[in-house]
Amino acid sequence: IFIKIAKILGKILGVLFILILLLVLFVRSPWGQNIITSKAVAYVSDKTGTEVQVQKLFITFSGDILLDGLYLEDKKGDTLVYSKHLEVDVPIWPIITGGGIGVDNLEWSGVRANVYRTDSLVGFNYQFLIDAFVTPDTTATTPSDTSSVALTLGSFDLSDIKVNYDDAVAGMQAALDLGSLSLEMEETDLENMRFAIGNAHLANTRANYTLKKIQPETPPSDAPLPSISISDLELSSVNVNYESVPDGMVANALINDFKLELPTANLAENQIEVDAISLKNSSFKIERTVNPADTLSKNASDSTKTDFIWPDFNIKVGDIDFEGNAISYFVNGAKLSPDKLNADAIQISNFTLQAQDIAYAEQKASLNLKKLAFAEASGLQLDQLGFKLNADDQELDVNDLNLIFGKNTLKGKLGLQYDALGKFIDQPETGALSLAIDQLNLDVSTAFDFQPDLRKNQYIQALAKRPITGSIQASGKLSILKISKFQLNWGQSTSITANGTLYNATNPDNLRYDFPKIRLKMAKNDLLRFINEDSLGVAVPENIQLSADLAGTTQQVDALVNLTTSSGNVNLDANADFADAIAFNGNVQVDSLQLGQILKNDQLVALTLKVNAKGSGSDLSTLDAQLDATVESLGFNDYAIKDLKLNGTLKNGEGDIKSSYKDENLNAALNTHVVLDTASVMANLNLDVIGADLQALSLTSRNVKSALKLNADFNGNADSFTLNSQITEGVAVYDNKSYLLGDLNIKAFVKPDTTAVDLTNRMLNLHLESNTDPATFSS
Repeated sequence: IFIKIAKILGKILGVLFILILLLVLFVRSPWGQNIITSKAVAYVSDKTGTEVQVQKLFITFSGDILLDGLYLEDKKGDTLVYSKHLEVDVPIWPIITGGGIGVDNLEWSGVRANVYRTDSLVGFNYQFLIDAFVTPDTTATTPSDTSSVALTLGSFDLSDIKVNYDDAVAGMQAALDLGSLSLEMEETDLENMRFAIGNAHLANTRANYTLKKIQPETPPSDAPLPSISISDLELSSVNVNYESVPDGMVANALINDFKLELPTANLAENQIEVDAISLKNSSFKIERTVNPADTLSKNASDSTKTDFIWPDFNIKVGDIDFEGNAISYFVNGAKLSPDKLNADAIQISNFTLQAQDIAYAEQKASLNLKKLAFAEASGLQLDQLGFKLNADDQELDVNDLNLIFGKNTLKGKLGLQYDALGKFIDQPETGALSLAIDQLNLDVSTAFDFQPDLRKNQYIQALAKRPITGSIQASGKLSILKISKFQLNWGQSTSITANGTLYNATNPDNLRYDFPKIRLKMAKNDLLRFINEDSLGVAVPENIQLSADLAGTTQQVDALVNLTTSSGNVNLDANADFADAIAFNGNVQVDSLQLGQILKNDQLVALTLKVNAKGSGSDLSTLDAQLDATVESLGFNDYAIKDLKLNGTLKNGEGDIKSSYKDENLNAALNTHVVLDTASVMANLNLDVIGADLQALSLTSRNVKSALKLNADFNGNADSFTLNSQITEGVAVYDNKSYLLGDLNIKAFVKPDTTAVDLTNRMLNLHLESNTDPATFSS
């Protein structure tokens, strides 16, 4: 009986084997595949009511799928999806045994897809597929197992894929033209959100994304954050265009050569580790349209102060290498300027950034910046910026600082110490600074790129002829910062040195300074680069030295200044307040100033003078002032004037200035009434020369004595004024005989385009006028 049962089972197994073999042959044969394909196409076409085409479909029991020439149209007869070639390997056995779903290999090329939505009622053009294959189920269901299905991914090769997306309801448009994408997945863990990517390469790809409407805020999600690692990511010839109409922003990025090695990017634990990242020969452009009213509103809303908190991240970056990149930024269609930096139109080329050993963890940061360089369209060029930085919650150190900016160079180091970084940001005056600039070289002409109008300033132009070199050292709290060394050199013979203290350096409104030792040395040849001796009619002393003691604030100063030259000395001891009102009090002493040398007049000799002045007022029209001056000695030819007094008093900008002098050869009195105003000055001068021995005064070679009265009225300012003067009671005595000179009237007016002078007396009537150059008259 067992033999009979065995024979029956053998026959049954033989029949089953033959049936399975026939089924396999049927499925693997072209005839069987065509039947399966035609049945599947017919089924989908009947369900959707649209045309479906498949050029070739090949399916194996092992899970290999080959699909060529898939065409699916939407309800309007337009192409929804076209796929030229799809080959995918999906192992069947793991799915049957519950081992999960896997895609070992996927090759997909020649894809065209068009997805759009014109209104919310009809929906997307693929909605008919959902309606055809998804049947609403109104019966109650029991909760299903929501545990993640194991997913295994292998390699992906995508090429020549073009997708168009247009959602008129949401105001979103997107287009993707993918040249090629190769991707190797090493780990895919959906349950723990862990993804490991081997090699990935994206090339010859263009993506456009446009937002035409304001998008709703995305609600917060409690989904776990992923952990990603990438062995080698490369992007080449990738062009991304982004436009946000509501924000008025257009951004374009052309990435020609990008590489990334990312061992860890654990976003859940805020841990990021980058071995290397490089970007070369790429360009980025941003254009914005900004409404000034929106900017003001945003600035007002962003004024809320927030406390500083160290970010909870662990970051390591081994190497950064950016080279030959371009960055552009334009606001409201602003244009580039070849000689002026425009913050609304910036175009940077040859942007280079090379850095190493970047790290941040547990409130500690470090950076080794090897090189930062770029060129801007205005002409600005940063050739080199490098430094080593270390920072934590108590200090920040910058060492090996090296800056090369055109012809400007700076080398040195700085350090900041503080109780806590958050406190320092809120109260910077609590921090301590140590600064050492060992090498400083400044090219003043660089300022022309920021302010082109400075090119018209002859003094700035002269200063730019030579570099400024020097060194600076400072240390202490920012509330009391000691400048131990400040030295600047201009050329070979001009220098300024100083040391002192700055108080409240972080608060300009309360800034104070105290510099007891300021020294300036300058040679004549250097000063002549700023002034013209011939046009001024003066001769500059050969050597000039100035020492000063300055202390004060931005609105008040106490100054003790000593000017020593080869042609005499001038000392100033004064204080001034120039806040809301004017206030000053000081004295000037001039010691043996060689006026003859300076004014190029051999008849003048040394001047010794003392001046004491004080006053106060909100402006010139309200000025109360007092002036006391004494000319201790002033030589003219061989005659010396000694102890000449000059006194003046002003009340509300109006007052008298008086002087009188009498010796054996000269007896004269001066009285001047002045009215000061911010726009103009009115003055009435009365000079009474009671007697003067012209021979003793070295004015004539003969024994001539004279007397006269001079009255003059002045009204105006340096650019436009009128002058009326009259000389009366003029008399000269020679050889015991008197000669009456007669009255002389002089009238003059000066305007920006006209100068005129009238002279009249009993023998002369002369009119001189010039319409252009005051030195050229027509009569």
